[in-house]
Amino acid sequence: MHIRRNVLIVLAVVAVALSVRVAHVVYTERYNPLASNPALDGALYDKWARAIVEHGAKPPTRVMQAPLYPWFLALVYKILGFGLVKVRLVQAILGSLTCLFITLVTMRLFGSAVAGLISGLAAALYRPFIFYEGVLVPATLIVFLNALLILILVYSFKPMGSGNIDVKGAFDPAHPERRKTNLSLFLSALAAGIALGMSVIAKPVALFLVPFAFIHIYLWSKNEVPIYKSTGTRPKRTETPRYLPLTALTMGILLSISSLAIRNAILTHEFIPLTTGGGINFYIGHNPSTNGFYAQPEYKGKKLGATPVIQWIKMKRIASYEENRTLGPTEVSRFWTRKGLEYIGRHPKEELAMLWRKFIYFWNGYERANVENIYFHERFPGPLHFPLIPFGIAVPIAVIGIFLTTRFARSLWFLYGGVISYLAAALIFYVLARYRLPVLPFLLPFAGAAVVELSRLAVKKRIGELALSLIALALLFYLSNMVVAADTPATISNNYLRLGYIYIDKGDTTNAVTSFERSLELNPYNTRSRLMLKRLRK
Repeated sequence: MHIRRNVLIVLAVVAVALSVRVAHVVYTERYNPLASNPALDGALYDKWARAIVEHGAKPPTRVMQAPLYPWFLALVYKILGFGLVKVRLVQAILGSLTCLFITLVTMRLFGSAVAGLISGLAAALYRPFIFYEGVLVPATLIVFLNALLILILVYSFKPMGSGNIDVKGAFDPAHPERRKTNLSLFLSALAAGIALGMSVIAKPVALFLVPFAFIHIYLWSKNEVPIYKSTGTRPKRTETPRYLPLTALTMGILLSISSLAIRNAILTHEFIPLTTGGGINFYIGHNPSTNGFYAQPEYKGKKLGATPVIQWIKMKRIASYEENRTLGPTEVSRFWTRKGLEYIGRHPKEELAMLWRKFIYFWNGYERANVENIYFHERFPGPLHFPLIPFGIAVPIAVIGIFLTTRFARSLWFLYGGVISYLAAALIFYVLARYRLPVLPFLLPFAGAAVVELSRLAVKKRIGELALSLIALALLFYLSNMVVAADTPATISNNYLRLGYIYIDKGDTTNAVTSFERSLELNPYNTRSRLMLKRLRK
């Protein structure tokens, strides 16, 4: 009976997730003029992937950016052919699988089908998930890999429910908690390592997850994996040593990362295990023009470019000039890391204030973007107009869930670690909506558990605890939904500028003029919009 119920829950979650996502793809292709025109990073990834498919041509960038997403796009193009709609459909499938994984993880960790259903539906209807599955950025792939990683770790190294081991059930071959063999544990840890390594080469900040993965396996490999053998009438308990799955995890991580290190060595003749963008991104987060988000960096009063390619050219040129020699990619990264640290050392008070602002921005419900803006895309027909779940609803509930589920704490180390990791990355670098998106697979299980725990308090008439929890929840809702991170008029003006260019390409001068006019209303100093209006009105 329970199995049938759980299967129905999983099918319901996947059906809802896939339906909304397919509708989003259809409406995006039909009604969103931005769909055929990826911007900045999206255009670069598309060009990179097409270059790989077309006889392995040289990609447009070398080692500054993580290549997993262009490799993923190239694989889609190779199998299904070129076409952005095909990428969006594949990403919709990955997003639906992410919802499935979150459902299963929640059921396993908290022993509650209801919590699993709530978390799964929250993921299925989470607006930023749906939006980013429709644009060409790595966020969807990283979210999928993180959810897969959590699933593997939780189902391979975690007892069900509260974490208590049912010893009698361990002897029953049909029991869900039947002990695993050494080989199955080794393979599970290896798979977890590969998934984690893939997440790292998709976005290197996932390295922060590595120690928490080791902690999770260390805590559970000894206690959860004993194999029971019958010796006469009395069972004998033997245990798998911890080093076995920990070694497999290490092997999986190194196996994934080595592919990137080998590729980088071929391109540069240097040992670069990941990318050379770390130092540059660190400087973007710590320089005189930083604002806590992504902002075009400055050095000695000069702008350093708004795109990765231009930034790399200018920042390499400056670093080489100041060092009086041509620097390699790793040396350029170290140069800008040093400049960021120098800025921190000279402005400690400003840095502390900026850290606090980044912390607030990270938990704020506003989806601040530097490439594809969710609020601008909402102007066009589609499921984004549905009453979907935003960050400012899901995350406050999840945060309350963290405090209401402390009795499960020993089982939740990896979820805690995921939240800490992505928050730390935001504080070290800067905050963007698509960069914080990968934290959601770690948070949404707490949202489902929170609803169940609040209901339990109500049923047991623990009015004091319930009232305090609801007051705290209301306060978190208020703080998360204060608009402290809104896009500037100049940013929105550039979105209209981009839209105007697209309408020109389509031959729709009427809508192009309207877009350029709106761009100038928002930013009268947008010279490109002014120039385009003059040309169209001649």
